[in-house]
Amino acid sequence: MGDTQPKNKKFIPFRKRKGGGFGNKAKQKKTSAWHITINANKKTGQFDGGEAELKRRLTMCARLLEDPHLKTFVYIMKKEDTYEANVLSHTSENAIQKGQRGFWHVHCLIRIEHNTSCRLSYPIFKSACSKILGVPCHMHAQLVPKSQQQSLADIRAYIKKDQPSSIAEEE
Repeated sequence: MGDTQPKNKKFIPFRKRKGGGFGNKAKQKKTSAWHITINANKKTGQFDGGEAELKRRLTMCARLLEDPHLKTFVYIMKKEDTYEANVLSHTSENAIQKGQRGFWHVHCLIRIEHNTSCRLSYPIFKSACSKILGVPCHMHAQLVPKSQQQSLADIRAYIKKDQPSSIAEEE
């Protein structure tokens, strides 16, 4: 039996990080961005209250990603961290559009600056939107990769693609 380590290699059980031992790394500021689309999958003629009511409810869904509601949907992964202390700032943009097939939907772009590990809770957010819309909704959410976070203007242009240029520039 004896020693299981090779004789010619030096065994190092753990590597220490620069600057000291484990866990002494200073908290770095990070930015996470998500592009979220919410769709009721109902044409305006099929929705109770018509087009105006559907737009109003989609706007309410988009407002869930603003203060004070956003805290409900951000999951902080480290138990010792809190939303108030570790989420430094956030921005939210949205636009309502009518798709090619006639379905109204809302695009949301949210950016969160934080110094912890966090994520958006998609099931809780989708459930809240379904309650607001009164029907099971379709939600598509994707984390915007760091390589594309420099080009968030492209995502903003995509979100506002069907709006007249004067409206898109004002927002």
